[in-house]
Amino acid sequence: MKSYIKPVLIGLLGIVIVIVVVITVLNMYNKYLGSIEVVVEEEPVFIETQVEFESIYKTADNDNLVTLYDGKVIEEYNSVRFIGGYLYFPIDLVIGYLNDQFFYDAAEGTITYTTNEDIIRMKTDELTYTVNDEPLKLDIGMTIFDDIAYLPLSLVQKFSHHNFSFSEEYHVLQIVDWYTSVVTGEVYYDEGDVYIRNIADDLSPYIHKAYIGMEVMIVGEEEEYYKVITKEGFIGYIRKEFVRSVTTNNSDIEPVQSYKQFPSTDFDGKLTMVWNYINSHNTNLRIQSYMENTKDVDVISPTWFILEGTDGDVKSFADLNYVRWAHDNGYQVWALLHNLDSGYTRAMTHEVISSTEKRAEVIRQVMAYASIYELDGINIDLEAIPEADGEYYVQFCKEMAVYAKQQGLTVSADFPVVKSWTRHYGQEELSEYLDYIIVMGYDEHWGSSPISGSVASKTWTDEGIYYTMKEVPKEKVVIGIPFYTRLWMEEEIDGEIKVSSKAMGMDYAKNYMDEKDVEWEWIDDIGQHYAEYTEDEIRYRMWLEDVDSVEMRMKIVADYDIGGIAGWRIGFENDGVWDVISEYLKPKDL
Repeated sequence: MKSYIKPVLIGLLGIVIVIVVVITVLNMYNKYLGSIEVVVEEEPVFIETQVEFESIYKTADNDNLVTLYDGKVIEEYNSVRFIGGYLYFPIDLVIGYLNDQFFYDAAEGTITYTTNEDIIRMKTDELTYTVNDEPLKLDIGMTIFDDIAYLPLSLVQKFSHHNFSFSEEYHVLQIVDWYTSVVTGEVYYDEGDVYIRNIADDLSPYIHKAYIGMEVMIVGEEEEYYKVITKEGFIGYIRKEFVRSVTTNNSDIEPVQSYKQFPSTDFDGKLTMVWNYINSHNTNLRIQSYMENTKDVDVISPTWFILEGTDGDVKSFADLNYVRWAHDNGYQVWALLHNLDSGYTRAMTHEVISSTEKRAEVIRQVMAYASIYELDGINIDLEAIPEADGEYYVQFCKEMAVYAKQQGLTVSADFPVVKSWTRHYGQEELSEYLDYIIVMGYDEHWGSSPISGSVASKTWTDEGIYYTMKEVPKEKVVIGIPFYTRLWMEEEIDGEIKVSSKAMGMDYAKNYMDEKDVEWEWIDDIGQHYAEYTEDEIRYRMWLEDVDSVEMRMKIVADYDIGGIAGWRIGFENDGVWDVISEYLKPKDL
């Protein structure tokens, strides 16, 4: 019996111990944890909130309208204003977005608008404007606010191709280009509420509660959202699933060109022009001897008109007998206007072309001379124009072209070869106004160049034409070719090579080097004969211009099929070049 009692006692003791432990744990729970309240979290209820319209464009008021152009806020220019019931546009915004043919002269308070046929001018706070100097009346004119010129909407609409929609309540102006494609959509949903939100997020505040059939203008996309503009001019986002009938609306308005291409004056074949350097009245007398051995020349351009001083004065060496002799012998005369007189500086050129009144004075004088001397055309040759003056140069050429064409004149201008540092001459824009864009395809190595080299290598000529044709119709492109060459002299002074040069005509240069018993070498990739010699420790070098180098250029002209050539300058050429030029530029008898 004793052997059975012992295990039972042990089992009972174990049960007692378990009961004690359970009671102890329950007591401890009640003591320490029983007072803790268990909270069951409930899901938050999302409440839609609407953005205050006034907070979207916080600075908007009548003096600072928010302006949207094709769906984007204009921020880089002065603000449009709403004053006295009229919208006024700052001139910088007008030029930057609506019509870049406006030109503002702040110093003289004058705005000029130039088309290829008319010049329209208006002055601050005057109710008249002029069209080609003829006065017309305005209801509202240009005015000044805070030293900034503003144009009224009525004037802006005359010279732009845009629709204007203004919300006076929210100070928002929308501008849409007539010719821009507009994408629209229609809001649609089956149930619930749909919102146009401040940002592309379902939890963001909303700008508008949309409704079925609401039309929105779509200006962008962001993942599952469209970026849209509301009728008040606020930009927001709506989920794509709630927009149907998305349509691209292309304008049915035919763009009206701001210019028409003036046809170049018709000649037999391509244009052949020569410049005639004139620095006194007496040098006019040489023209008959210069032209005696030429062939198939169409135009003579004498350097007759010279900017003088800073008031817009023009000095003239024009000669009526010269013109009448030229006409009698089948030549047109396009007088050249330049700024290259001795002592005439860039600053002086700036003073003239940056002033509306002085530009007009120059043009008045040139037009008067053109009439008096029975001219056929004008060739503009303003050189060394700094980048900062590019806009003034372009405006001058445009204004000259309009008045000259009204007088029946052919208008051309001379441009440096297209490089990154010459783009401000604006040849692409000016090709809309000028008959010919003449590329000065020489001075690759100019008179004071620190390095000896060709006046116009094959590559220089080719690139001069090629890059111009990217911006100008080929029939308007004329390449200027050199009838001169340079004798280069390289001398070591204080351990450095000093370079100088002299310009020479073709025959004189060839004879000069032949007298030194040089050996000529044809360099094919340059397209010229080369020779050099050393005398008294000075190295003399020459890349010769001759019949062969001219033919090299004529082949390039023929390959590109451009408008013609202009030779600088008559009297420097070898007589043999005329047969070569004529062969490539003039039609042959069948």
